[in-house]
Amino acid sequence: MPKGLPFDWQQAIAVCAAAVLSASGMIALRAQGPLDRVTVPVDDSLLTTAVGNVHPLASPQYDRGEVSAPTRLEKMVLVLKTSPAQQEGLNDLTQAQQTPGTPEFHRWLTAEEFGNRFGLSSHDLAAITGWLSRHGFSIDEVAPDRLLVIFSGTAGQVADTFHTELHQYAIPAVNARQSGQIEMHIANVQDPQIPAAFAGVVEGVLSLHDFRRAPTVQSRPLAANIDYTDAARHSLTPAEFAMLYDLPPLYASGDTGAGAAIAIVSRSNLAQHDLDRFRALNGLAFHAPFVTFISRDPGVVPGDEDEAILDSEWSGAVAPGAAIHTVVADSTATTDGVDLAAQYIVNHIPAQIVDVGFASCEDEMGAAEIAFYGNLWQQAAAEGISALVASGNRGAASCSSLHPSGIPTASVNGLCSSLYSTCIGGHSVRPTFDCLNATAGARWFRFRSGPGGIG
Repeated sequence: MPKGLPFDWQQAIAVCAAAVLSASGMIALRAQGPLDRVTVPVDDSLLTTAVGNVHPLASPQYDRGEVSAPTRLEKMVLVLKTSPAQQEGLNDLTQAQQTPGTPEFHRWLTAEEFGNRFGLSSHDLAAITGWLSRHGFSIDEVAPDRLLVIFSGTAGQVADTFHTELHQYAIPAVNARQSGQIEMHIANVQDPQIPAAFAGVVEGVLSLHDFRRAPTVQSRPLAANIDYTDAARHSLTPAEFAMLYDLPPLYASGDTGAGAAIAIVSRSNLAQHDLDRFRALNGLAFHAPFVTFISRDPGVVPGDEDEAILDSEWSGAVAPGAAIHTVVADSTATTDGVDLAAQYIVNHIPAQIVDVGFASCEDEMGAAEIAFYGNLWQQAAAEGISALVASGNRGAASCSSLHPSGIPTASVNGLCSSLYSTCIGGHSVRPTFDCLNATAGARWFRFRSGPGGIG
């Protein structure tokens, strides 16, 4: 304070009071319900484009014509977005939830609580669902997070509403390019458009194509008599895995995962005899898995079942006390079952871990797809759910993306490019190393030197 000026206690108190009230107001603002952001009439003649949502393989050279208008498209997903103020509040919350000493430390939200704070207002959701309904779509669900609207309709309705046709594409198979095999796909030909009134609340449609997420598991026939020291196979038992990662002290202390739940993303039902055989071979106690079907039971799907069974077997083997939930979603014409199962888990399953054994090359994913997983995994973090996603066995950049040029390029798995997920890969086993008699530190050092690891 400059010399010669009297100290004004009343003014100081007023300034302090204003600061306190301002801070209290900011806290209240962040805790109150979402504000209405659709403030002008919805006019289908005033449009904005959801840029960056055409698959790179939806190229004119592969185009085989328009998909017929009556073709059913089930469970499309409209991805919504938070306001800048909501996003700032969410960032602050997820930081505070991980900071010891804060009031929010480990105070997790439910999906409904998350939606009430960071989703769209009832007014805005009504405007969006009303607009879809007027165009003939049926509303399957407004997710509890209030950031996803799941809806169904036809290819003709998509063209009329989002101003993009869906076409068929004949594309050389990635793994059979030399043999001339062709894969048929459908995809939108241009970026979708939405009314300008929704520009601040709608990110876009999750996907309008059927380019699927790929399971990361690599399967081989199981030998009749397994030799776990066979240098060619590098087989590993749950007991050996426990030794490698120094788990026996955890088990001895009673930490077996009891009371926790692991939710596994799947597009296939489980073959019970595979689970039974794995547990019998490894001397594990029998536990029936919890299987949830989002719409219908797709049965045992070749390829996808390998991923589902691997994740279910090993989750139960490493955490024998945990409840294992396998959530199965069948893919539709334009929406991958992986996406449907992942959002169902975060919005409906009270789990501590979500396990995703699938990959999509980030540079093949649209802007709405990237936003979908970025939002979903941050929501999971706010709910106390750890998102663990497979990177593949060659590290986080093991995804090989195929551009229309036919030249494969390196790309990360876009399902785990979010800051709020953990991308985990495999390790090379060196059979000449005596892992059972080495220290835990030496075991980890040796094993981490192989390809793969945590990204």
